[in-house]
Parts: sequence; C-alpha cells; structure tokens
Amino acid sequence: AKQVVLACINKALEQKLAKQKEKKIVLKTRVAIVGVPNTGKSTLLNTLAGAYLSKTGNKAGVTVSSSWVKLKNNIELMDNAGTLYPKFLNDRIAENLAFVGSVSTNALDETELAFGLIDRLKKDFRQELFAKYGIEEVEVDDDQMTETEAIFEQIARKKGCIMRGNMVDYERTSRAIVDDFQSAKIGKFCLETPKEDYVK
Repeated sequence: AKQVVLACINKALEQKLAKQKEKKIVLKTRVAIVGVPNTGKSTLLNTLAGAYLSKTGNKAGVTVSSSWVKLKNNIELMDNAGTLYPKFLNDRIAENLAFVGSVSTNALDETELAFGLIDRLKKDFRQELFAKYGIEEVEVDDDQMTETEAIFEQIARKKGCIMRGNMVDYERTSRAIVDDFQSAKIGKFCLETPKEDYVK
C-alpha cells in the first residue's frame, strides 16, 4: 500500500518535476493528508514516512495541530486534525460517525449510542453480532422489553457487567459494546454503501 500511494504522488508530480528539471531548479512539493476524524490519517503518514512520527489512537481528536514530515524526492506530507462539514446532511451520517468514534461522544449518551448500534447491527449483521457475544435469539414481549433491550441485557450478562442485586450495569455494558465495535472485535463492517441515498 505504501508503494502504491507514493507511486500515485510521484505520478501526479511528473509534469511539475519535468518543468523543474528543465529550469534546473528543485522545489519542495507539499501534500496534505485530510479527512474526517479517526480515519487513519496519522497512521498513513507514519506508514509513508516509515517511522512513528505522528501520534495515533482509536479515538477522535488525537491529532490537534498540523505538522510537516519530510519524505524522499523533496516531498513533504502534512498531517492534519480531522475536519467535518459544519452540518450533516441527515441524522444517519452523524450516527455513523458517532458509532466509529469520528465525533466526540462526550456530549452523547453512551447507552443511547450502544442501543442505536445494536439496532443497526441486529438488522444488517445479526449473525456476527450474536456469534461475537454467544447470545441466542430471544422472544420478547413489547410491553416488557424490546428486542434491542433483550440483546443488550444478554451482552451485559455474557460480559459480566452486573451490579448488586443482579442488575445490569448500563454504563459498563454500553462502553464495552461501543469499544468492541470501534476496535472491530465484533467484525469489520461498513455502515454505508453506494445504495444509500445520501451517498449518491
């Protein structure tokens, strides 16, 4: 992957480098790595540079300022903090970004986020979700408990997130579910496809 990206950069620079060669000058070429938060920009930079030069993490907001890194052939890469549109096209986009950790969850209710994640996974990746936690299909009475709540409770008990009185620890369970998804322990899933109306 490293060689492919570098080859693309060099390909894009062919004409510029040829003109510089004609004029017998050598100038720096600067390339910026941009994208939404927590999508691997710093990891890409470290891979291309062949060294650990930029701090990485599985949460948004690790990179807080821009920095330049020198590569071969007078190429410099700039690592940037993640950028987002000031307003999302719809709630589903915002929800997807929250699920993968690309937006801060400080202002979000983590249990609500976990329930939303279960809702999505049980529809699109049901088999993987159930297999990961070793849970079984459940029959629920809508007046007592929804299917999502029943799945959440099973996960809590499987992970031992239980408090005194045999009560489910919602905070620990929610954090565990979100962390499992963001670290791909449940599986490697794509939350968006070309079929989504807002992707077109």
